[in-house]
Amino acid sequence: MKAPFQVVSCGAISDDGGGCRLAGEGDELVVRGDILTPDAVLEGGVVRLDASGTILCVGCACDGAGARELTCPDAVVSPSFVNPHDHVAYAEEAPRAPTVERYEHRHDWRLGLEGHAKITYDGGAPKVVRAAHELRMLLSGVTTLAGGAGHEGLVRNPDVSGLSEGLPTAPADSETFPLDDADGRLLESGCGYGSDHARSADVERVGAFLAHLGEGINRAAENELDCALTADFGLIEPATAVVHAVAVRAERAAALGARHAAVVWSPRSNLVLYGNTAPVPLLLRSGVEVALGTDWLLTGSMNLLRELDCARRVSATYFDGALDDFTLWAMVTRSAARTVGAGSALGRLEPGYLGDIAVIARQGREPFTAAVAPNPEDFELVLRGGSALYGRESIVSALRPGACEALAVCGAAQSVCVAESGFSLAELTAAADATYPLFTCDAPPNEPSCVPSRPLEYDGIPADGDSDGDGIGDGVDICPRVFDPLRPLDDGAQADTDGDGLGDACDPCPLEPALDCADTRNGDRDADGVPDGADLCPDTASPDQADADGDGRGDPCDDCTQPNPGISPCALTIAELRDRLGTSRPRRHARVSISGAVVTALRPDTGNARGFYVADRTAPLSGLFVFTGSSSPPVALGDRVTVEGRLDEYYGVDQLVLEAVRSREAGPPPVPIEVDASALGDGGELAEAYDSMLVRVSGASVVETNPDAPNDYDETKLTGDLRLDDLLLPELENEFAPGTEFLAVIGIAGLSFDHRKLWPRTPADFEP
Repeated sequence: MKAPFQVVSCGAISDDGGGCRLAGEGDELVVRGDILTPDAVLEGGVVRLDASGTILCVGCACDGAGARELTCPDAVVSPSFVNPHDHVAYAEEAPRAPTVERYEHRHDWRLGLEGHAKITYDGGAPKVVRAAHELRMLLSGVTTLAGGAGHEGLVRNPDVSGLSEGLPTAPADSETFPLDDADGRLLESGCGYGSDHARSADVERVGAFLAHLGEGINRAAENELDCALTADFGLIEPATAVVHAVAVRAERAAALGARHAAVVWSPRSNLVLYGNTAPVPLLLRSGVEVALGTDWLLTGSMNLLRELDCARRVSATYFDGALDDFTLWAMVTRSAARTVGAGSALGRLEPGYLGDIAVIARQGREPFTAAVAPNPEDFELVLRGGSALYGRESIVSALRPGACEALAVCGAAQSVCVAESGFSLAELTAAADATYPLFTCDAPPNEPSCVPSRPLEYDGIPADGDSDGDGIGDGVDICPRVFDPLRPLDDGAQADTDGDGLGDACDPCPLEPALDCADTRNGDRDADGVPDGADLCPDTASPDQADADGDGRGDPCDDCTQPNPGISPCALTIAELRDRLGTSRPRRHARVSISGAVVTALRPDTGNARGFYVADRTAPLSGLFVFTGSSSPPVALGDRVTVEGRLDEYYGVDQLVLEAVRSREAGPPPVPIEVDASALGDGGELAEAYDSMLVRVSGASVVETNPDAPNDYDETKLTGDLRLDDLLLPELENEFAPGTEFLAVIGIAGLSFDHRKLWPRTPADFEP
């Protein structure tokens, strides 16, 4: 495999010794410095953002007038950080005094099982505390945080409805109990977890499924992964990120890699609770992408910089230096963005990506070291979507005059923009300090340990004769330089699945007995010889890296024939979008735009399922529902519109989750398509083709008034096994007597609760 990155000199930047300097006027922003991209360091390079905060250009030159220029002679310019796991709702729980107690499974400390002491905690942190915790993360370069809770403003919360701060990707779902096992059931075999466990459909409906699994060191923890991998559960897919994954052995790691799932690693919290952590080198060699998350304040790190510090120490002391600073940087940028379902929008400095950027003073450090091991005062600027949130007071006050507040950080004059949270900086600081400091200049007080230890088993201190501190002497340790202690799930022996005498923890190919095998998947999960950071299709082998439209998406994984880098939508007809047999059908959750569509019906203001129907021609597969959620449809019947949004599927029916109506022009009422009832009803040959289209059904008659009796869903069964329903016309009583004949009925054809429906829009849609 090629080296993971190269260094490109774009020319020296003049340095007057005064740090970053801002000049010029304009709606766009140019940032000059040492640009960190997934496959290169551009020394003296440029990132240019448009007025909306989206990246326009990255390179040695991004020419164009009308921009403000931030020039940083001694700074790295990195994607801002993504924290894929922190329980924000527990931010009122400060670390406790250290104890020697270690657990075998998370239910042990949650519920006090197996003779263990229960850890008490409260998950009801008030809004100001949640906002303060988000500010903690922001001050460490984080602009996106998945934590199952959050607060408006400050950082993006991709897994909380309404708090993603404009992130245009499918939502993430942080699932603490995906097996429905909050009651504490511990199973060493079988999958008799709760009946309300998550299923494959739950994974498919979101952009990322962050599932707590394998959190422990016993067989019960490993069994969770075994069940999640079964077809009955179906929880391990490319959209899945397994949170913690401590109880992983070689065969499970290979299974995760084969399904292109990711893992979220939280070393500090794992070590405090279990005295052990996820076998990250094994996971990486198995083709599993790993991201780094803080877990929670109680046993984890106060911010992502402290978690990075722990990860660096674990790598150096216990993983034989397997994780260099470039790898760790990827874990908090592109890998972390992918784990929260935002890999096309965040985590990279590339055209089409959002301008979430951190500018960090180098202070004489190597580029990626400067990014992952800065001091708190080293942040020159942190942008979210091109808007300044934190950084040097002189820079932030110039970019957002009068909008932010001064904050002294470890001797540096900084400024932070918190007004959108609804709280003042004083309020947030007080709320944070009541639990734990907002930031610290040195190691924070009472910080949970980053040393693996279990009383009477090992102390985690490397020594002569035990180089990795795992309690197994070097003479008998089959991985003497990689921490690999005996766990309850190991049956009394270090794992060596292929029996070649080299332990799984340090074997480049743990499932192949050949001692001279090549490690082909570490940092290259599709094993095509191209590092993931540079790979245009990292999940599909593509050694030639073909990219016909030049948009940074390789041909095997690009469903669009025109350039659509990053978050740019793909322009399609509805038929192209819906045709499952066509070559251009986009993947689920892709961003698309549709032009010249006619609004054929409005779904009324009922709860959170509002929207409108459009069609861009009268041929089959040309109708689509546009979902607006709790917002009223911003269109009228007959409008000709261009709409933009995210492709989704709701119980087997395609829909567009609306982001914007780009154009709208009033027009005459749409004309329905003539279709026979038998072709539209259950099993009808045209039923799927005419989904979401405006149709006129002639000669239909009532067969049954209430086909679901004794349940009454207010439906009428027509000839052709087609049901008349009141979705778009709530006042429709559906009390037509059997035998009632209609000259014709007009409505939207659709699917709901496994039956084909006809949804009239107004009383005028009935032709008696």
